[in-house]
Amino acid sequence: MSPSNDLQALDARTKAILVATIALYAAAVAVLAATDQFTFVTKTVVVPALFLVAVVTRRLGPFIKDWAVFLSVVVLFDSLRGYAYYLTVVFDHDIYLGYAIDFDRWLFGGQVGAVVLQNLLGTGAGTTALDRVLTVAHGSHFLVFLLLGFAIWYTRREQFEKFKLGMSFVVVVGVLGYFLVPTIPPWMAYEEFHAIPSVSRVFGELYNTAMPTLSRSFDVNPIAAMPSLHTAFPVFLTLAAIATYGWRGALMIPYALAVMFALVYGAEHYAADILVGIVLAVAGFVVAYKSPLLERWRGFAATQIASSSGTLFRVLNTDVRRKLAVTALLLGLSELTGQIAASDNTGWTPSVRFAERELVGRSDLAHYYLGGAAYAAQDFATAAREFDLATREVRSEPDRLKAGASLARAAYFGGDYPRAIAAFRALPFEKIAKRDGPLLAMAEMRAGRTDDAITTLSRLARAFPCNPEFAFWRGAVGRISGRADRARLDEEIAALEVRIDDPAARRYAGLLRELAVAGPGQATRAGKMVESTFGLKR
Repeated sequence: MSPSNDLQALDARTKAILVATIALYAAAVAVLAATDQFTFVTKTVVVPALFLVAVVTRRLGPFIKDWAVFLSVVVLFDSLRGYAYYLTVVFDHDIYLGYAIDFDRWLFGGQVGAVVLQNLLGTGAGTTALDRVLTVAHGSHFLVFLLLGFAIWYTRREQFEKFKLGMSFVVVVGVLGYFLVPTIPPWMAYEEFHAIPSVSRVFGELYNTAMPTLSRSFDVNPIAAMPSLHTAFPVFLTLAAIATYGWRGALMIPYALAVMFALVYGAEHYAADILVGIVLAVAGFVVAYKSPLLERWRGFAATQIASSSGTLFRVLNTDVRRKLAVTALLLGLSELTGQIAASDNTGWTPSVRFAERELVGRSDLAHYYLGGAAYAAQDFATAAREFDLATREVRSEPDRLKAGASLARAAYFGGDYPRAIAAFRALPFEKIAKRDGPLLAMAEMRAGRTDDAITTLSRLARAFPCNPEFAFWRGAVGRISGRADRARLDEEIAALEVRIDDPAARRYAGLLRELAVAGPGQATRAGKMVESTFGLKR
């Protein structure tokens, strides 16, 4: 039966419901775009809507039979994206960015595609009409495949099995690619590693303007650039639409091109990701629509069912029961993998291997990340050397400050106190005081520069008057070192005791009072704290 005859065969009520469902979604997207609410109607909303349409049109049974397993695959895909990232981190799998950047530069005449398009079209602020249109195209990735699948199911149900097989193939191979070739996308290559010139993550900025929590759904796997399933989905949908509806399906071509353009423009993907996504989509189409795989699977399944016996097969003695059992199994697997992925909050830390292979020669932050990896391994001498190189190579002032502070910390924990003091003092005190001011005082004390340490503690007490810890350290160090007499210590105690609503201040006052009345050589809690923290004995 031709597509037009299929459509004509639907009763008027069914056609009206089908058209109304699609029109309602299109209207919702249009309203969201017009009001700057850059989001998408999530699958958790659309799937119940499709279920409702099936109920109203009296097709609930066929809907469950045809859709249950497929929708569970979609849910599993969402979990496996994060699980692939979890496995990459746990097994310290290599992560890449250089090959994709090099291919973009070859293709775009020495520059990355996102940089070329954003410079050409003057984007980056996320305020243009083009940004809005392409954001809608980007977000539609999560839904258009459901709507087209629903249309095929309604109008050409015999084609729906092929559609499901092709989409499932794309999803499974795509997730496998996330694990085998984890690749950093362009926006992250700039923001985290300075491996490419400045680009704006257009869609992330716009989504977060409307829904600040939305980025969490995207970032369950921030290194899933290869392959681009944002490309594979619309390309496969276009091929499936043409195979199902003939020339009418070609109306999907502009949509697929718009999504691919959006991915480069929005710094979500490189050209290599998109090309592999196209290849994946074509492969999925060939497997589903051109190969005998589906018929062979049906024959194999029928043979196994006919020859099987036992309690399980007596219970699962209908097609619907078997599919519901598979659905339950896939949903359980989805929940399990999702919980495992969510249980690991450590995230990925760039390794020496990654920095040497992907950043050296590409990024001014190469030595900073090499220093970070050495610091994490407690190789403080190497860390200090790498951070020292980073202070001379990084281009931005904030990154230079980070490198300088990291150099000072590495030198301190490596026992090179004079170098730590010099590195700390090379930085603006107000920039390092809150986190590293105490380390500077400790370095000065351990280097035998007690007066400098007390001066630093005094500056910290003035800079953070609400923190009683600095006043305590100043009083304790001054008393134990002999720089502060009893009268000075009593002033510190009185200043802390005045803060009657601050339990920490009262506790520190008690420690200082104990120190004040202790005899020569007598051990006190404050004295032990000063000795362990500053290396200073009474």
